[in-house]
Order: sequence, then structure tokens, then C-alpha cells
Amino acid sequence: MSVMTGDKRYEHVLIENGKDKVRTMCEVAERLEKSCEKTGIEFLFSIFERLNNGETPEQIIASGVDPDIVNRAAEQIHIHPAIA
Repeated sequence: MSVMTGDKRYEHVLIENGKDKVRTMCEVAERLEKSCEKTGIEFLFSIFERLNNGETPEQIIASGVDPDIVNRAAEQIHIHPAIA
């Protein structure tokens, strides 16, 4: 893929965790999906941490985070969401 697109991220996915090279595009898709899930979970936990450390939803939104994500996280830990 990196040959066709010039994007080296594919190579990173293919050799991630020292695994053997993939044989099918399905294997690439599975690795990308797992990587995205991990990244998303880590991002959400960082929002929880910021809220627990005293940042308001408004401050987090002002830093560029999507308001819907911030408000949903705030509701989960019983903090009033930002006014839309």
C-alpha cells in the first residue's frame, strides 16, 4: 500500500508489535481497527482526567475538543455539560 500511496503509516501497521507481515487486507483492517479503538479510549480517558482535575467542559471545548464528546464524558461522571 505504501508504494501506491506514498503513505508510510501502512508500513507501521504492518510491522506493529513485531508481528509478521500481513497476508491480506483484512488483516490490515483488523490492525487499524484495534489501533483506532485504543487511541479513542485513551482520548476519552484523557477527557475524564481533565474533568476530574477541575477543568470545566467549556475549557476543554475551548481547547478544540468536540463539544458532543466533552458533554457526554461530563454526563458520565455527573458533571454538568457545557451549554450548547
